[in-house]
Amino acid sequence: MRQSRRGWLRMWISLLVAKPRSSSTPYSSLEAQATSPVISLSTLCASSESLEQVRAQLLALLLHVTTRLLPDYVPIIYPIYRVVPYSQPSGSGSSSKHTGLIPPSPPRAFLSGNLHTGLFSLLKGSGNYSVYTRDPLPGLRIHRFDNPPHAKHLFRGRDSLVDSSDSPNSASDPLPAGFRFTDKEGQIGVLSHQYDLIRVRTSIPRSGETLAKLPGVTIYPDWEIQLQPCQPDSSNAASGSGDQSPLGEMSIAWAFLGIDGGLATLHVEPEYRRQGLACYVSREAMRRGMAEDGI
Repeated sequence: MRQSRRGWLRMWISLLVAKPRSSSTPYSSLEAQATSPVISLSTLCASSESLEQVRAQLLALLLHVTTRLLPDYVPIIYPIYRVVPYSQPSGSGSSSKHTGLIPPSPPRAFLSGNLHTGLFSLLKGSGNYSVYTRDPLPGLRIHRFDNPPHAKHLFRGRDSLVDSSDSPNSASDPLPAGFRFTDKEGQIGVLSHQYDLIRVRTSIPRSGETLAKLPGVTIYPDWEIQLQPCQPDSSNAASGSGDQSPLGEMSIAWAFLGIDGGLATLHVEPEYRRQGLACYVSREAMRRGMAEDGI
């Protein structure tokens, strides 16, 4: 932790050996007075002197990680990177053929999965998050970032209050006419043949093995649909060739709970949105995830 009279900054660091990736979550006391997000962007409301102080704190913590922590960590994970080498992105834009997979970073890089846009702006030469170029401060390298950024939401209000109908043992909320939680065979939950479609609908890299461990719920329409992933899931390559047709019915909405019980993934196919399906599938995922055999 770095602290001064103008504010303090903390950083949580995780060095993983089983999965060769280091990650960090910085938090500045200035975030408490930050502006409300506008199109996912939030800025730090402080004087230029305070912002310079926070920038110095953040750079000092990054320097500590790279000089004190990573030197002992990199030799442990380097053999894994020799098997799956890092490839430098060809440009700042996203690829036109999206596979749902993020290429591995170099060994000395570390991921910040939850970083305030105001803090990130302090690491850019322009001081502006929205500038599409990486333009980091001297001595830094920004391998990738999302523009606009992904936002993490906290739901409050009457709709989130728990009552007797939210009990894990209660019945599922009735869906609008024409939709169901089970496939035609009566199976409920996310099925393995749907993993390919789910993975190409997000930029978050999750293997089929990971998806199988997360409690999930899907919604199906009563009419026939034509949904098929454009990229095969390499983690399921052993089950068939890449041009193999789906082995079962495909869903049009799904939700997963993370291992911490939070809502990790929520998706509704565009043509089925604005019908309240996101609310139904997320509530059902939470209800089932809180059951005895859930999270």
